[in-house]
Amino acid sequence: MLRKITQGYRLPHEDTDDFQDIDLWPSITIEVAERLISKYQRTLIIPMTLANEDYFLHIKNGLYNVASSLHHFCLTASVETIHQRLAQRGDVPGSWPFQQTIRCTEEHRKPIYAEKINSEDLSAAQIQDYILDRV
Repeated sequence: MLRKITQGYRLPHEDTDDFQDIDLWPSITIEVAERLISKYQRTLIIPMTLANEDYFLHIKNGLYNVASSLHHFCLTASVETIHQRLAQRGDVPGSWPFQQTIRCTEEHRKPIYAEKINSEDLSAAQIQDYILDRV
């Protein structure tokens, strides 16, 4: 939505192939989370790939300010496994998600990306159970 609305109006540094580069995106992400938590008083799970340390820290710190408790997990897998999963969801080799894989896997090795879960051989249900046990 943000990409579409700002098309033709973005500043040069925002006009990239990554919607996360749009200046409003981090604050909107935090504000939407805050409103959902406030309105519905439920646990909010935000599945998101963040591979820019500045964006990650901005959003994480913002969420700490709006959530009574915050847990952060970083799912990891090999490039080959990620490519297989992308293909299974319909992405084609060479597409934007495929092009981001190496950058993201390298970034997610950094310690700031919290508790890592090696999802290489885990099903979605196993990951869910692991996370529920931790929180």
